[in-house]
Amino acid sequence: MQIIFTSTPPSTVRLHARVVNQGAALTGLDAALVEGAAASRFSGRAGQVFEGFASVEGAVKRIALAGAGEADGADRRLDCERAGAALTAKYLVSTERAMALDLGQAGLSADTAAAVLLGLRLRGWRHDKYRTKLSAEKRPSLET
Repeated sequence: MQIIFTSTPPSTVRLHARVVNQGAALTGLDAALVEGAAASRFSGRAGQVFEGFASVEGAVKRIALAGAGEADGADRRLDCERAGAALTAKYLVSTERAMALDLGQAGLSADTAAAVLLGLRLRGWRHDKYRTKLSAEKRPSLET
């Protein structure tokens, strides 16, 4: 999996993910997503993931929210790793080839942002060389 840093995500990326602190207000999202997250009891606990679809700039985007736990929690770094790992676990074999990850909404420090990316990268590691009978839907698709 490649990690690329950019100020604006490419318009071709359909999967947009955001790291969310526990109990934080979901701002800047479609109202249907906010209500859907509340209805599914998404609170931003570490490793918790919510997914929905929304129209963004005329295109349908897949929006994922990953919980990073409490902003001032004792295990903040570990919780951030869980958030990244949860995103990879959900979307590694989902047919999505790229994911735009927004780290700016959770007020992450450089250390905790790196923890999210570390969890994202480590959870995506697989050794499939000797797995010769993997069907197409079980092969990793997430590359960037």
